[in-house]
Amino acid sequence: MKKVNLNEAAETFDMLNDEMEWHYNKETGEFDFYNLFDKSMNERTKKEFKAKCWVALPSRWDNDGFRVMVHFAETVTDERKQDRLFRALKGKGAFRRFKDTLHYIELIEDWYKFKHGAFKEKAKRWCEANELEYVDEPRKFEQM
Repeated sequence: MKKVNLNEAAETFDMLNDEMEWHYNKETGEFDFYNLFDKSMNERTKKEFKAKCWVALPSRWDNDGFRVMVHFAETVTDERKQDRLFRALKGKGAFRRFKDTLHYIELIEDWYKFKHGAFKEKAKRWCEANELEYVDEPRKFEQM
C-alpha cells in the first residue's frame, strides 16, 4: 500500500468542488476524479471507483474553505488588515472579495501558505480516519 503524500493531498483538497468526486488509490498512490457533469473528462467509470483500492475524499462541503478564510483572518495581527479581511468575508461574493483584499493588503503569499497548511491538516485527519499511512515531505519549492 502506497503512503499518501500530504502535500499532494492538500493540493487535491484545495480542488474539491461540486462537479467532481475525488478518490485516492491505495495501490498506486494517485488521486483521480470522476466528473459528474462532463462525462467526457472521465478516464474511469464511476463503477471503477467503487473498487476496494479507491478511497473517496470528502466533498467540497466537508472541506469548508470559508472557515479556513475566517481562521486566517483571525491570525492577522495588523488590526486594519484584519478588519478589511473580515469586511470582505461578509455577504455574497466573499471568496472573490477576500482574495482581492489579500492582494491589496499584500498578504496573498501568507494566505497561500496558511491555506496549504490547513488543507494539509485536513488531509492528515482524512488519512487517519481511513487508516491510510502518510508522508510529510517538504514541497519542491520549499526545499530551495
